[in-house]
Amino acid sequence: MKRSIPRSVLEQMKARVDERDAAPEETDARPRGAGGAWKAGAIAQVEGDLSTARAEAVAAILSGARELALDPARIDDPLGSDRRPDWDATESFVALKDSIERNGQDVPVQLWPADPAWRPDPRDPLDTGEARFHLLSGRRRRAACAALGRPVRAVIVAPPAGVSEAESRFAMLFHRFRENEAREDLAPFERLVSIGEIYEALAAAEEGAPTAVAFAARIGVHESIVSRARAVWRHRDAILVREAKPYDLTFKALQTLLAEIEGRAPKPAPSPVKPVRAVSATLEHGGRVLKGRVSKNTITIRTDALDLDEKALEAVLKKIASALPPTRKKG
Repeated sequence: MKRSIPRSVLEQMKARVDERDAAPEETDARPRGAGGAWKAGAIAQVEGDLSTARAEAVAAILSGARELALDPARIDDPLGSDRRPDWDATESFVALKDSIERNGQDVPVQLWPADPAWRPDPRDPLDTGEARFHLLSGRRRRAACAALGRPVRAVIVAPPAGVSEAESRFAMLFHRFRENEAREDLAPFERLVSIGEIYEALAAAEEGAPTAVAFAARIGVHESIVSRARAVWRHRDAILVREAKPYDLTFKALQTLLAEIEGRAPKPAPSPVKPVRAVSATLEHGGRVLKGRVSKNTITIRTDALDLDEKALEAVLKKIASALPPTRKKG
């Protein structure tokens, strides 16, 4: 990555030019010699270098290659968090705040300019003035810095150009979800709410509901979770009212709760299949040895020196049938 010129060097170069501008003009009418021409050329070179360095700093800021130090109060959060509402009281947040206080902020937050047309001032690119920014990711880091009264390390992510407000909202939601998925496991309720919200945002942006397969492929989740996520998003308020600890619910518990809210009977658990035990018996009768075996739905009878015609076989079958228990009627 190309390194930009440090701010201190830029300020020194600017100071030299300012000193030159402030110097009194010579009243001597003597013609300038080679020394005057060299000085003018050197000044032009400094001004050119300064202009190039400033332009490179502006480009680096807009591309996210150069960090900014911002007042947390100038960072707005139009989306809000997709985490539990008490996230700022959890042990993990307290630990993060303590870590930032002791060691500083390790990872910068990611932002969009609130005004898509905003550009840093080329005269001092690191001074953002009164510009405001929209938070994409790093809510806990921003909140920790605000609580500690320190500036936030931030980088700008280039917003998509020429998109509608609905498309911009989808992009922001997706960016938030992707970062949270990568950094920390969300509770089932948090994850499903987030996916459901993204689905509705995409449907609004594209003016039509995408298929579960297309949506799942677009955000990188399994298609089987899409319908459940939409249901959780739709009934999120009812879930919060019914459950004291919704963030502790498992996926299975959420499925059962959704069935109750929507008035559907939950699918009964399949009855355990009883193992079928094979039964065997041997009978000596009339000088013959008969061996029988029952396994599942099959009866097998074996004997030796047997020569039956169709009528005799039918008689045997009737004898067997009369000894069997009655069948249960269906329906």
